[in-house]
Amino acid sequence: MELYLILVVVALLVGVLYYLSRFKKLYGLSATLFQVALNIALVVNYYYNSGINGPNHIIFLVAFFLSAATAPMKQYYIWLPLNILLMSGLMVVEYQNPGFIALTYSDTTSRFIDVFFSYLGIIIFIFIVTMFVRKSYNRQREELIAQSIALEEANQTKNKLLSILGHDLKEPLASLQGYLELLAEFDLDEQEQKEMNAQLLSMTRNTSFMLSNILAWTRTQEHRLHADLQILNVKEALTHVAELAGSISLKKKYPFVSISRAIYA
Repeated sequence: MELYLILVVVALLVGVLYYLSRFKKLYGLSATLFQVALNIALVVNYYYNSGINGPNHIIFLVAFFLSAATAPMKQYYIWLPLNILLMSGLMVVEYQNPGFIALTYSDTTSRFIDVFFSYLGIIIFIFIVTMFVRKSYNRQREELIAQSIALEEANQTKNKLLSILGHDLKEPLASLQGYLELLAEFDLDEQEQKEMNAQLLSMTRNTSFMLSNILAWTRTQEHRLHADLQILNVKEALTHVAELAGSISLKKKYPFVSISRAIYA
């Protein structure tokens, strides 16, 4: 009867500790309480389960394995030696005090049956725990691989973006520098100044629009913006890009001018 009560209490305690760790996020407290309850249950079970004549040495081994698997590593020096001290201490007490722990088996057959089923149950328990640990390890390993791949792709995207950004910013800055050098060395008439001012103003506006789009894109990559799906006017969306690229193409005599004109059509 005492063993059944122990099992009921342990089952209830495990349920409470699972709730604390899973839903309340009290991992450290749950692990400590579990180890305390586990060692108390080991001592009580040793006393009520025939001591060294029962399967308690196997149960202590499983408890050692469970402590190594669940206890925080910084507490290893507490719970793992405690398991060894409890088992050895209980054996010494039982050896020095014959009859202190009563034999609960009615005959040899019942003892062998209890040992066998304890062994079978422990094997099943170890197998389940091992499979759970392996599954958790494989899942974390796959997540780390996926994160590594995503990080590599993000790094490549960043490098490409910086390369494109540097190329697109180089031309407006070069044009602005050239214009300022012209103003410093030559006296331009009013018409020439107006034409160059208009070109530079258009180029800086388009460049600013491009930078705003890149900034918005980087925020979406950080999940800081919420996407609002709407119908897109492709002509309006590409106007600024076409104007910027068109001015660069005119300067370099690239064939992009025809594409720019096709967008405006």
